[in-house]
Amino acid sequence: MSSSLTARDKRIAEWWWQDLVGFSGQRPNHKCSHVYMKTLIDIAAADGVLHEKELKYVLGMASVGGQDEHLIKELEAYRPGTSIDTQKMFNDTDTAYVASTRPSLVYFAHRAASADGELHPKELEAIHAVAKKLGSSDEEIQKILLVFFYSMEFPTNIFIEQYNKNLINREM
Repeated sequence: MSSSLTARDKRIAEWWWQDLVGFSGQRPNHKCSHVYMKTLIDIAAADGVLHEKELKYVLGMASVGGQDEHLIKELEAYRPGTSIDTQKMFNDTDTAYVASTRPSLVYFAHRAASADGELHPKELEAIHAVAKKLGSSDEEIQKILLVFFYSMEFPTNIFIEQYNKNLINREM
């Protein structure tokens, strides 16, 4: 957390990390939360394009999460898929941080990837791949997906059907 945050901003960031992201206890350090945000950017760009609305969504999350301006600017300049830190995180999935934030990462990946008004099949594949790498079961992924679709008022049955079709095709 940046020391330049007001007491109000710190309360907001603490609430966000605990209530929305699921991280309890000491807040994650900047590096962990930065990796979280870069992962969201990587997923949002899985369709080959990082749309401005997708980036703005992640930057908004980072701001609410208490990231300082230096790190926000670093996220703005980040080229998707180039972070060695995100790759390292996926090699150490047994950490408390990963375990506690896994469901929220999967949920917010859906939100970030759809911020441009479209949830592309390649973005869904990227979300599924990250979720599996982090240890999510298919059932857990489906539950998070349902929460996402209901929260966004998407035509759920169409997306669930397409999502399941993509899973079946990937397993063949």
